[in-house]
Amino acid sequence: MKKLKKRSLISFFLLLLLSSCGEVNSLISSKASSDSSYLVSSQDSISSSSNVSSLYSIDLGGYTVPQNSPLHFTFPLSDRDTYPNPYIGDVHPYFDERTNLWYLYYLDTTGQFNSQLLVSPDGLTWQPRNDFWIYSSLANYGVLNVTKKADTYYSYYADFQCSKSKDLMNWEYAGLECQVPLDTAMFPGGMRDPSVIYDKDDDRWYAIGLVYPKRVASEGIYQSNLAITMSNDGTNTNWNRTFKKVLKNDQFSHDYECPMLQKIGNRWYVFGAHYGFSDHGVGRLSYFIGDENKNPYQVDWTSKEEHFLTSEDLCAPQVMEKNGKHYVFGWIPTNYNNGVWGGLVNLTTQVTQGTDGLLFTKWEEGLFSRVSKENLFTLPGSKALTTSSPISLPINNKRYEMELGFDFTGDELVLETGTKNYKITINQTRDNIRVNVGNYQCFSFDLQKGGIKSTGNILRIIAESKTLELELNSQYVLTARLGTTMAEKDSLNITAQGGNLEMAIINSLAYLDEIK
Repeated sequence: MKKLKKRSLISFFLLLLLSSCGEVNSLISSKASSDSSYLVSSQDSISSSSNVSSLYSIDLGGYTVPQNSPLHFTFPLSDRDTYPNPYIGDVHPYFDERTNLWYLYYLDTTGQFNSQLLVSPDGLTWQPRNDFWIYSSLANYGVLNVTKKADTYYSYYADFQCSKSKDLMNWEYAGLECQVPLDTAMFPGGMRDPSVIYDKDDDRWYAIGLVYPKRVASEGIYQSNLAITMSNDGTNTNWNRTFKKVLKNDQFSHDYECPMLQKIGNRWYVFGAHYGFSDHGVGRLSYFIGDENKNPYQVDWTSKEEHFLTSEDLCAPQVMEKNGKHYVFGWIPTNYNNGVWGGLVNLTTQVTQGTDGLLFTKWEEGLFSRVSKENLFTLPGSKALTTSSPISLPINNKRYEMELGFDFTGDELVLETGTKNYKITINQTRDNIRVNVGNYQCFSFDLQKGGIKSTGNILRIIAESKTLELELNSQYVLTARLGTTMAEKDSLNITAQGGNLEMAIINSLAYLDEIK
């Protein structure tokens, strides 16, 4: 864990001045009951450090992955003395072409929401970076989403305050001139969760934030929306002061948290996690599709339909580009049916784009085979699917992956473990897939029409401890958090009103420390 340097008199008076001018808002988050941890400045607010790490000297050997570590990253749960807060909070991925590494900035789960950093060459095997350092900042969480122009990286936080870095490891306050000026007349309740992106194609900066036309914390009033503005030129010091709302109707106690803008192909997208519609509080990933060949400030977002990219058991996800492809990362809750904040990092998942702008997900190419260890079972041939005689597949491991190929002509295909710790229902008529734990529904996800086919369906399952990740037809990756861990010996019983199970392969899973 990095250490924020002690507050100096200079930074104290700077913060006092900003607060008196109304530039620093009191940040009210659904994840926190107090604002005191948000407004922390550190020594030498304007000066930078002379001890800057080289871009090409990132050492991934500083952390030894413990033996038998799960694939879904978290710090060791068995060593609370060393890792008293092992879970990962809101994540902000960035892929850096110069170092060829993923940088996963995240908020720790200490209750202080400090920015922390994991680094990975592949988006699966993560290493903590204890030499990540914020030399000056106006908040504990001084590095969130990252964007880059020329040889400088920028990250916006709090009320559009800005940090900057030359190497992604050492960060400093970028100065008041880089702050995006909020329209306080339009949004007198302030804002939070900013995200700013530089687009080199049109040499402009675009900013989005969670804004409050009205916010009275003492009365529980949170009237919110999302709003977008842009720079007037290629700098991040000259901003259009007129914001445009994204949502047609303001939300009441249902904030779209962790919003962001991303350009995929020739369209811009607005992403956000809609709070308050699951037992976890923090929402799944919603997205809105922009018009072709329009920048995000030109799009009339209030006319756009809301779509969903993930299930609700992947919380506050973020989308980031890597070498022309896009990926989504979020955190999987520690408990299946409550709102404990923070959890485990999902497996490497790619975002793909349809011709009409709709987005889909699939595991990164080669991931399924990479995490495979040894074969446990292979179906010797095709078997007919019926409702009266389930096909029972043996599962002789607590951690496994499964690949099923099936055709079916009826309404539903049902897959349920013998221990009944989960049940997967695929409904062809309604184009829907859901996962249940007994009577509790982990998620229900509506697919695009034709998402389930009468022939040639491929369902992949990765099951680890209490986490279930599914990939259907290389178009939908969906996550479920279960109430009980997988059993050492179990079975998967499959029924349908017609069709055939054409393929079934079950393998044990490798541990993270075994991944090469």
